[in-house]
Amino acid sequence: MEPALNVLDRALRGDPGALSFLEKTASIYILDATNANAPKTYGCWDFLNQALSEVERYEQSQANNSSGHVISLEGHVQLLSIMSQKAARRSPYSDRRLIGICISNAAVAQHHTSAQALIDLNCQTRERVMGRIAAMAFDFSFHRLRQQHYRSAFSNPIAMEGLCAIIAANSISNGPAAVHDFAIDWIIPSVSHMPPFAVASVILHLAIESMGNAAPAGTEDQLRKLSAPILTKVIGPLLIDALRESDTNEPVESHGIDNIASNQRLATIAMRTLERWCASTSLTIADLNRICTGTMINIVEVLSDSLYSHAESIIDAAAELLDTLLQAGKQSSHQSQFKETSSLNEIEIVGKETELFLGELITAVGFQRLRFTERQQQGKLEFIQQPYLKSYLYVEFSQF
Repeated sequence: MEPALNVLDRALRGDPGALSFLEKTASIYILDATNANAPKTYGCWDFLNQALSEVERYEQSQANNSSGHVISLEGHVQLLSIMSQKAARRSPYSDRRLIGICISNAAVAQHHTSAQALIDLNCQTRERVMGRIAAMAFDFSFHRLRQQHYRSAFSNPIAMEGLCAIIAANSISNGPAAVHDFAIDWIIPSVSHMPPFAVASVILHLAIESMGNAAPAGTEDQLRKLSAPILTKVIGPLLIDALRESDTNEPVESHGIDNIASNQRLATIAMRTLERWCASTSLTIADLNRICTGTMINIVEVLSDSLYSHAESIIDAAAELLDTLLQAGKQSSHQSQFKETSSLNEIEIVGKETELFLGELITAVGFQRLRFTERQQQGKLEFIQQPYLKSYLYVEFSQF
């Protein structure tokens, strides 16, 4: 294996030296002054760029030579993604400061004259590598269900989600304005021309990263402002389409097992995205209902359809979403009682909106119980005995 892949391979096998190298590479920069006239810095972005190139070269050689032993690089790519997220959470300002510290620690006067050039070169490397990752994440060739030739490690859903997590972490670390531009100028206008799984994954990790300690001030407010366009133009339509395609009543042979599994995976991650977005922006049931009112998205119908799913992962995600919305509603109601600016009319309006929404949802869930009864009579007990359904059908909703 080539150098970067060799380090990743040893790290996957638990080699302490390789693990230490990856940790340091993600955290610090090293100044290479072997050539005094052309000093260089080396850090995560250089390693990531090199590793991606080595993976592509290896996979190309395997595709050209079908005979012989093939080593899967899925674990290598996943480990590379995890390592790179740490560096992506650093803002460009922090990256510049780290390189400045690296050069200062070298204590070689003649290198100080090229410090700014080295800093600028690293920024360019980071932008180039992030563009490369984005191009891979939104490349449809990595999202095909079946490939006649060698299957790329980047096609693995876990590895692909890792690449999307790097993109999201980099966007968040650049500040609220960058998040706004990323969503409004790129994601939303191009959503119909990009792989749905990658779109949902990026937005999912935008929400996750916004709740981290490294998120700049103002990130949550920016996500709240983006809630309406993101939920109604991106996540909502993706979720509706995925739910419709994941539980078709037609024979499996006409759709294919892989296609159904792919749509179930997409529906699950879209539901997770909706839940994490609501959690990161503290959206309540009333807020979500208000955002969807007047659009093509009937959120009650969407949640109701999710409970029809034959995929346990979708129902789990729906249960988490309901729990998040209910908990946010309780917290919002409690906080509003202590706000001097909140009037009784405002509190009553929010309460009525929540009550109306829950009433519709309870009715929808009631119809679903008939479906579960039919399954039970047919001997299909896999979902009826699950504790999360008992919790949400009989416990949570009984409080309202």
